[in-house]
Amino acid sequence: GRQAKQAAAGRESLRNQRLGEMTLQRAARLVQRRWRLRAEELRQVEFLIGNSKMKKKSKRFGMTQTKELSLEGHTLFYGKAGSRKEPKAIPLSLANSVTPQPNPLAWKLTLRGDANTPAGTVYEFFSESVEVRDAWVRAMRERMRKLRNQAINRSIEAALAAARDEVDDMDI
Repeated sequence: GRQAKQAAAGRESLRNQRLGEMTLQRAARLVQRRWRLRAEELRQVEFLIGNSKMKKKSKRFGMTQTKELSLEGHTLFYGKAGSRKEPKAIPLSLANSVTPQPNPLAWKLTLRGDANTPAGTVYEFFSESVEVRDAWVRAMRERMRKLRNQAINRSIEAALAAARDEVDDMDI
């Protein structure tokens, strides 16, 4: 009986040690993954900065003009390079979709709209190369995904807080 208890305790201790090692390995992998993602994001930002000049199709006449694009946080800025005017800002919270177009250099940003912007507003940009277009589309989609995930997390946190408040108010 005593030996069996000692053997069981030894197995339990070994299992706990292995669980601890697995947890440390998972944590290390998570940290490595976050560093890789951050490094990739920095490379992407560097690439976008180096390739920020694009043609933007005007809404009135369908002509294209060279614009300077900048993706800062969750906002896309565009304006004439060297202009004294403030660049125009498009909050990605208004973005509905970003899609490459049949023209290999073109991509389109479609907005859902708000009080100041009609739903379905489209911005069409033309890159210097397919690689640049794909990088901009990928960067925009990643930022939009992060923004949506943040909104989902805020909703979940609000629902959990409301549920906790409801439980706290119960007479048990």
